[in-house]
Amino acid sequence: MAYQWEMVELAFTGTTEPWVVFTSDTEEKRVRGFWDGGSSYRVRFLPMRSGRYAWRREGTDERGRFEAMPARSHGPVGVRDQYWFQYADGSPYQEIGTTCYVWELQDDRTISQTLESLERSPFNKVRFCLLPKHYHYNYQDPRMFPFPGTPVDARSLNQETYGQYGPESEGNHWDFSRVDPAYWRHVDHCVERLGELGIQADLILFHPYDRWGFSRMGREYDDAYTRYVVSRYAAYPHVWWSLANEWDLCRYKDVEDWNRLGRLVRDEDPYGHLRSIHNWHTPFDPHADWITHASVQRWSQYDHAQKTRELRASYQKPVVMDEVGYEGNLMQFWGSLPASEMVNQFWLATVRGGYCGHSETFEGERIWWSHGGVLKGESYKRLFFLKQFLEHVPGGELEPARISPWGDNSARAAKFPDSFLVLYADFHTLGSFHYRFPGQEQWRVTQKDVWEMTSKDLGVHSGWFHIRLEGKPWQLFVLERLA
Repeated sequence: MAYQWEMVELAFTGTTEPWVVFTSDTEEKRVRGFWDGGSSYRVRFLPMRSGRYAWRREGTDERGRFEAMPARSHGPVGVRDQYWFQYADGSPYQEIGTTCYVWELQDDRTISQTLESLERSPFNKVRFCLLPKHYHYNYQDPRMFPFPGTPVDARSLNQETYGQYGPESEGNHWDFSRVDPAYWRHVDHCVERLGELGIQADLILFHPYDRWGFSRMGREYDDAYTRYVVSRYAAYPHVWWSLANEWDLCRYKDVEDWNRLGRLVRDEDPYGHLRSIHNWHTPFDPHADWITHASVQRWSQYDHAQKTRELRASYQKPVVMDEVGYEGNLMQFWGSLPASEMVNQFWLATVRGGYCGHSETFEGERIWWSHGGVLKGESYKRLFFLKQFLEHVPGGELEPARISPWGDNSARAAKFPDSFLVLYADFHTLGSFHYRFPGQEQWRVTQKDVWEMTSKDLGVHSGWFHIRLEGKPWQLFVLERLA
């Protein structure tokens, strides 16, 4: 039985990829199929409406019908009112994401641990790479490869010899003209498991961290790979597209290449899933016609989510601070944030009108940021408190607002701007809090400690309000006008 916003899959045999046209009373979509090994081809379709559908395979007499029952899920995530995300059914989507770059390419035990950890976490999005990654703390070959062939011999690879390997390394022998279906069936399984947990899969198509030559396949094979990925995954309702991780470090592609690939993803995806491209130092032009939202890495070593409001005003699109540094203890500054600062970055991004991303980088055989496995830190536990708070915000979204005394650290409910105010003191240790309410209106004041995850009712007030504080950091003040 089919349902609105749930994938329908058709299987065919033949020698060329099929095209299938799906029609209903309200829509018609032409969908590219993909090769799945031998003479097997598949076409995946996402019904965007409930009701009766007919399909026909182009160039043949093959036809069929099915009925999509009313939705039993929220549907894909899209952009609402320029700056925010929402599900297709109109429900707000508050992104609380994490990064596990190649979790799906680990052994079965680690993958199971990752999924169990995600199920117990507040995260509703995971960023990860579709291609294997060569980087510090990630020296082993993946469990399998996306193309048939053999990899460079990397048995001598370690932290000291890491730099001796790269995209030009001799010893790689790949056939980029076809994929290894077993690899992609495995990725299917991992994407499907995320969907079962209600987690968005933010799929990274390209990246520069490569010793196998996947980052320098050339235009013909880059395009073929991109078409294959989109035809295989676009019908999953919980998929997002990220063209690259750190696009500006990819030596074999220029801005023109990224625009071509971005438009290719947009044009090949019949359902208009969210599209972004992630930077290292130089953000990609956010006004590019194929980008739906900004995916941003930290601005500088000490200036991360603080830029959210500024970028939002410049980009005029949703801003996700996907990489503000990570909670951990690595030698690198980006991998050694204290848990309190990881949590702080989330709250800063939230009150400044955007979204934030998490990961963990604790030294060991398995690092969450790359391999997944088991969450070890403290920050993710505190993000449940953020999730609960956002569920309480009227309308589900906060609009940045310059309100004395904290300027950029203040926000209003986007749909009810005159009845719900938020003031966030971040790392400042205030000895008192005061505010003047307009007229004779009655306001309830609540103090929230975002680190200790506690709430304190400070009562109902009007006019001048003043209270002495304990001088603790990470305090949030919520002001709600009573009807």
